[in-house]
Amino acid sequence: RTNRREGRVKNYREWLRVAHGAMSNTNLDKELEALNVEERAAIEVLGRDFEERRAALHRQYAEAMRGPIAPTTSLSETPSTMEPNTPSSMSNEELALPRKSVSPSAPGIQPESAPAQQPPAAAPPAESVPAASSIASSSSSPAAPAQMTLWEREAYEAARLEEARHEKITQLDAQRMEEAQLAEKRDRERRQQEDQLAVAEARRRSLSNAERRDYHSRLAVENQQKFQEMEEEMKGEQSRLNAEQLRQEAIRKAKEAPQVQLAESADFSYHLQDGMAKKVKAFRQRGTGGDTLIIKIEHDLNELQIEESVKGMSIDSLVERLEDLSLSAQPRYVLYIHKISHKDGRITYPIAFLMFMPENVPIHLKVLYTRPVAGLCDTFAISKHFPLSDPEDLTVEWLEKMLLHGK
Repeated sequence: RTNRREGRVKNYREWLRVAHGAMSNTNLDKELEALNVEERAAIEVLGRDFEERRAALHRQYAEAMRGPIAPTTSLSETPSTMEPNTPSSMSNEELALPRKSVSPSAPGIQPESAPAQQPPAAAPPAESVPAASSIASSSSSPAAPAQMTLWEREAYEAARLEEARHEKITQLDAQRMEEAQLAEKRDRERRQQEDQLAVAEARRRSLSNAERRDYHSRLAVENQQKFQEMEEEMKGEQSRLNAEQLRQEAIRKAKEAPQVQLAESADFSYHLQDGMAKKVKAFRQRGTGGDTLIIKIEHDLNELQIEESVKGMSIDSLVERLEDLSLSAQPRYVLYIHKISHKDGRITYPIAFLMFMPENVPIHLKVLYTRPVAGLCDTFAISKHFPLSDPEDLTVEWLEKMLLHGK
């Protein structure tokens, strides 16, 4: 029986290796080990059950042998052969094993074969009935015959235990097969989930790459726009730097220009340019708000010249023109007619005589433009002049204040 069990276990393990040859899953190995442990435990339980039943059978047989012998048993038919070995003197091992035939050469012993079962002629004694009923009720298989020898009973119990063990092994095989199928199903579902996750991850990466490309494209466009704006700002800054450089160069040249040597007795009155007197007279008589005359001195010609004559110039435009003159460090005289609306409804057009003298003007030009001022007030028939050094100071409020209040 042990050899048959080991052979079945070996065949089962071989079947498992064939069925799961390519599968090296850790969970499957654990389940197989658990099934092996369960199988060993079941075999141990079956072995213990078999030994307990065998011992009980021996005890029942010994008790039966101590009482009246049943007339149907083969042992009662050969009393002469059983006298040498009575049941009281026989051990359990001797009772459990079938008798073997003894060689005729042994002195004093007659050869004897195992007794055969005879058909029951009468009911068994009362002592043997409880034993048979207890044996029949201890198993779920069909009840054993009431009259049987010890060897037949032992063979019957062994066959019944072998059948129970085979049934248990069959159940374990079915359970292992079901668990293997479940494990394969779980592994298949796991692979499907992994495939789905891989597809989702690939889709997410594709979307991420598309978003990254869009982001880089937008970033490149924004950087290009910023670069163009920076280039424009740099060009504007360079233009301002060039203008400032030209202004500084003009200032340097003006400072380095040879100064005009004026004698102490020199006359600082200049002649008016041809036709300038008529223009100034017409400007005073027919001029209206915003009319402007910008006058300069030509020292080499010893005369005053009208550089610009503008109709309807605003204060802001005049400020811009004076800023250009300030960059080149050039002083000028300005006659400007300003329109004033009084609170009583009157409208007047006073003439403002501005002496524009930037701060960066060389000294000799300051002298040339400052000394003739008093005579020019008489020439232009204007009572006062208003010095101006910064073009930003020229506003409507400042001009009206100077014209109305003189300060």
